[in-house]
Amino acid sequence: MQPTSELKQGEKRWSLTSRVALLSALMTGLVSVALISIMSIYLNSAVRDNVLAHGREEIAEMQAYFATKPQTPSAFNELVVALQANHPSTRFAWRVWTKDGKSWGDFGDLDQIAKVGEFDQRLGLEEDLGGGYSWFTEELNEDLVMGLVFNDTEQSQLAAQFLLAATGFGVLALGFSIVGGVLVGRQVGSALSRVAANVRSLDALDSSQEIVVPNLPTEIHNVVNALGIMLANIRRERGRVMVMTAGLAHELRSPIQNMLGTTEVALLREREGDRYREVLGDQIHELRSLARVVDNLVVLCTRKGSKGSQERFDMGAEARIRIERERRRAERNSVEVKLKTSGSLEIDGDREAVMLALGNLVENAVFWSPAGEQVKVDLNGENEGLEITVDDSGPGVPEAEREKIFEAFFQGVAKSREHRIGYGLGLALTQDAVSAHGGRVWVEGSPGGGARFRVSLPRVQVESPV
Repeated sequence: MQPTSELKQGEKRWSLTSRVALLSALMTGLVSVALISIMSIYLNSAVRDNVLAHGREEIAEMQAYFATKPQTPSAFNELVVALQANHPSTRFAWRVWTKDGKSWGDFGDLDQIAKVGEFDQRLGLEEDLGGGYSWFTEELNEDLVMGLVFNDTEQSQLAAQFLLAATGFGVLALGFSIVGGVLVGRQVGSALSRVAANVRSLDALDSSQEIVVPNLPTEIHNVVNALGIMLANIRRERGRVMVMTAGLAHELRSPIQNMLGTTEVALLREREGDRYREVLGDQIHELRSLARVVDNLVVLCTRKGSKGSQERFDMGAEARIRIERERRRAERNSVEVKLKTSGSLEIDGDREAVMLALGNLVENAVFWSPAGEQVKVDLNGENEGLEITVDDSGPGVPEAEREKIFEAFFQGVAKSREHRIGYGLGLALTQDAVSAHGGRVWVEGSPGGGARFRVSLPRVQVESPV
């Protein structure tokens, strides 16, 4: 059964299809409302401007024509009939009164005047009376004032019909956007489901299997690539962990087996006290080896990403103390350790990390050197930085492996006198410590035929590039 993600408290599952459809509908609705609102405002303004222009035109024509006619109601009525004939689609009604407020006469469509009712008789009016009616007032001559009322319902209806059609189009677009959103959502959801099914079918430990899903959009294809990279990293890290576990088991098993073997032999029969002391001495040697492995393992697990204490110390004085311990171990294998110092060896940094790196290099050189040979350690402080050189007389490091031996428990082709293959944790921690200090460590061939490990350190610790 495939594992499924559990919902956290208060968390709800949601559908990509519904979200895409909802978002499409929301965006289309907002755009439609905005466009219709803008068109409505613009159209109403255009209709009103047209009404005002029409009313002003009629007022001006009446003033001009009436000025050339006898100033009588009958003459005014003739002009009303003539103007109406010029605009058959619009019904006009006129009301004329004297400047002292007395009625002079009503002309044109009298039913229209009756529908409107009372009028404001102030001069210069251009009012929207509602219901499609507009009212204009202006001087007719020195004694008379005229008012014009006409109905612009037809234009208003055209505007309303246009807005209705636009609204219908908006609703139609909204429907299409919902359908399109659902289709897009389903297509994306289907692609993601195919990716999920392919990922579930993979064996994370089988490096021959890859995430392969054809016909994906670019965005989801990028996600698949990222998943593939992550899967490759997981497999690579798993391989490193397996190598590390196997190497660690070997590192711990050898001294433990040695201790068991010597103890069992010592207990087979009664022996002199000196023999028991010799056995205990061997046990101490093996216990120190175990302690070094455990110390390196603890540092490997805890040092990553952390910064040690910073202090000024003399590496030469520290090296004499630390290498003396390695020298005692080397004597048990008939290997001689020689230390040479020159120049100022004062340095600012993490004392324990730097000295752990040096100790691991010396221990590694002692281990790989045959009996009767020498391990030479040279600390040079005559330049701006510090240089550490460790030479051994072992089998050396093939050029193809010189970059890889700084990986934890890297297994190469060279074998020591004890037939051990690999380099344990020491060199990996050495590189970590040196890099954290802002320095560099590398390996090359030694003039004595073995390996030469070289370390370059600045006198003041600097941030190493990530």
